Amino acid sequence: MACASFGNPFVGCNSLRSLNVESGSATYHAEGNCIIETATGCISIGCNYSVIPSYAKHIGQGAFCNLNFKKFAVPEGILSLEKDAFNNSFYLEEVTLPSTISYIDDYAFYACQQLKKLRVRKTDPISIGNIFGLTGLETLYVPADTKDLYATADGWKDFNSIIEMETKPILANRTIDYSNALSDTSDLDGTILDNVYYNISNKNKGAFYEGNGSLTIFASSDFMNESEDIEDLFDEEFREQFTGIVFKVPAGSGSVQVKATSSGNMLAAVKIGGGKSTPIQQEDGTITIPYNVEDGTNVYIYGVSNGTTHSNNALRVSSNAKMNIYQIGVDIASINQYQLTYQVDGEIYKTFLMNYGSEITPLEEPKKNGYDFSGWNNVPKTMPAHNVTIEGSFTTTSVNIIEFNLNSNEIFTIEGIKKKSLQKGLNLIKDQNGKTKKVLIK
Repeated sequence: MACASFGNPFVGCNSLRSLNVESGSATYHAEGNCIIETATGCISIGCNYSVIPSYAKHIGQGAFCNLNFKKFAVPEGILSLEKDAFNNSFYLEEVTLPSTISYIDDYAFYACQQLKKLRVRKTDPISIGNIFGLTGLETLYVPADTKDLYATADGWKDFNSIIEMETKPILANRTIDYSNALSDTSDLDGTILDNVYYNISNKNKGAFYEGNGSLTIFASSDFMNESEDIEDLFDEEFREQFTGIVFKVPAGSGSVQVKATSSGNMLAAVKIGGGKSTPIQQEDGTITIPYNVEDGTNVYIYGVSNGTTHSNNALRVSSNAKMNIYQIGVDIASINQYQLTYQVDGEIYKTFLMNYGSEITPLEEPKKNGYDFSGWNNVPKTMPAHNVTIEGSFTTTSVNIIEFNLNSNEIFTIEGIKKKSLQKGLNLIKDQNGKTKKVLIK
């Protein structure tokens, strides 16, 4: 336990707007309508109007228990949530946990009955116990490339759905027929399928999906207000108002083909990265759009208003509009390559050209007699859109010198092999006084 354990004496005081500490206290101080334990940086008491200071390290026992906020983003820098930290906050619907979190005590979110969405920024799952009892949690959003870790971790694996918050680029030519891939609304509601992300709100009236032969249909009557669930996926301008399909093409060149039709007062449209949307007005509903991008770039397929408004990338889809998606294809002409360099003790060891987005498997660690290798540092999982240098270093091995039966001026390697002269690395010698010494030759 990181904080003094006295609990929150103001539990359920939802009208409380200000928290202060009398000057001169050596134990506590107040900032941002929080009572903070000075020595530990622990938030001991909070309220509905609290703003957690950047230097805070812990959220104490019952600090935000039985309060009325709907969303709570635990800020980066917080290391732990103590017992009952948010217990019985009935109206709490969404929580974000930072990458710095390392401990969550029991009952931290117990009986938060409206809690539906949890985002975790931490890439390695921490051990948890009974922290989500009597909540409505079903879906867990996790960082890219961590779904498998969370799906096997105690506590986290109990979620019905685990979704990565960032798609991986499509790295090979492909054409996807969505009538074969999807079966019902749940397939579309916030799921990743073959590196393609569907963002459909079930809360919006008229939102639906149905399969009809080779046809996929979806519609929405409002701006998409659920897209913040996957905020790392979308470019900033789309985060609060996007309904549709998004996927990522790799750094390089190629083309995107979409076959889609629409009805009512809208058109299906395609947008690549920050470019303008291109409405699909071809008679057969098929459009091909070339791309040449320096980094992995999102491609968006969505509805725009029919008429002049599509030129300003309008995202609103009216209640009587439908969009039919038949196929999406990606034809990759080239993938940008970047240099991957391994350095040992500041000198180049090996270099490779790697395709953007390709998986990086670290080289086997080099070996050197008399030395220990540090390991390769900061190895990314996939190749980014820039050159990468991976470093490692040797340090002298700690050696327990073994007394050999040496004659004066005889030289042995660390393995006890007799040599005529000093070798590069660690040597064992016996001087004229009969003393055994280590000699390191660089």
